[in-house]
Parts: sequence; structure tokens; C-alpha cells
Amino acid sequence: MAYWGNNAEDCDFAFDTVGSYIVHIKKAMLRDAAAAIERAYPEQSILASLKAICCLRDSFPKNVSCSFPRGAYEESKQLFSEWLAAAGHNLTSARKNTLLAEAGDIFSRCELMYPKADGK
Repeated sequence: MAYWGNNAEDCDFAFDTVGSYIVHIKKAMLRDAAAAIERAYPEQSILASLKAICCLRDSFPKNVSCSFPRGAYEESKQLFSEWLAAAGHNLTSARKNTLLAEAGDIFSRCELMYPKADGK
């Protein structure tokens, strides 16, 4: 990648800067998820973090693929399941259903970021 480019993300410095934002979101998500799971907090920082990464992916797909690989996404899905198992009883049915619907939308959007190796 050239030091200078025609697009905002087309230089090493910009690429690294955006990548550092993605890594920061990922680290904060993992830290916050651990606390939320341990204390069964009825909050949804995992979904908010994934949604933010999806938004960044719209403009910076290479950065997301480098700084938030499929394994990190799969870990996020697992953390969400663990959080839901730990904190689900602290949510009203309506809130739980709304979060599950949004989670499905976010996970579907994330799946588009990581095509399967066989193209399916």
C-alpha cells in the first residue's frame, strides 16, 4: 500500500489508524462482555460493538478483515450466547425478543463480511 493514495483509506497511516479503532472496539467489547457475563448485567454492548464494526466495514472492508477476522466474530457470537444465558432472566420478554431480533440482523450482516471458503 502506498503512503499516499486517492481515497481516504489508501495510505499506510490511515489504514493503521482505522485498524486501531477496530482493535479498540474489539478489546472494549471483550472486556465489557466478560464483566456483563460475570455479573449477569442486562446490557447489550456486544451487539453495539458488532454493529459499530459492521458500520466501519461498509467503508473500510480491508481494515475489518485484518483487524477483526472471522475468529473474532465467532468469539463475539459465542460471548453473546453466554451473556444471554447469564443475563436473560434479567430482561423482560419484550426486551429480550427485541434484542434477539436485532442480534439476528447484526449476525446476518456480519456473516456477509466473512464469506465461506467454499463460496457458500
